[in-house]
Amino acid sequence: YGYVSIEKQRQRLPVYKYRTAILCLVESHATTIVVGETGSGKTAQIPQFLKEAGWADGGRVIACTQPRRQAVTNFKS
Repeated sequence: YGYVSIEKQRQRLPVYKYRTAILCLVESHATTIVVGETGSGKTAQIPQFLKEAGWADGGRVIACTQPRRQAVTNFKS
């Protein structure tokens, strides 16, 4: 029918192949910083990976932050 399932679309994002590694790193570190290209699925998929792995159970919250471009520019100067 010319459509791709949501799961297939998720699997096509570059971050998807690192799912297990990301979950292991989050499990073993207090803070995890993920760097990747725009459109790689970091913001959209990693919180979803965490939710699916049970990280939002028991009232826990999954938070995702992004630096502002201006803050990054000032930091680099």
